Amino acid sequence: MSWNYRLVRRRWDTGEATYGVHEAYYEGETVSSITSEPIEVVGDTRVQVQRTWIMMAEAFTKPTLDWETRQELKK
Repeated sequence: MSWNYRLVRRRWDTGEATYGVHEAYYEGETVSSITSEPIEVVGDTRVQVQRTWIMMAEAFTKPTLDWETRQELKK
């Protein structure tokens, strides 16, 4: 199993949508799960925070995922 950060759109019962960076877990090439809450940028050192932030920034180079279906959104 592997993981990375992905930008995720979540639609609410009100019809509104929010976007956040989540951890996405994969089985092969398929997203098998997404964290229920967006991820915070925290660490024990400045360098750890910077490395996490850089990894999170890579999420913007990939298509956005739908929180419910775990599928990539079409542009």
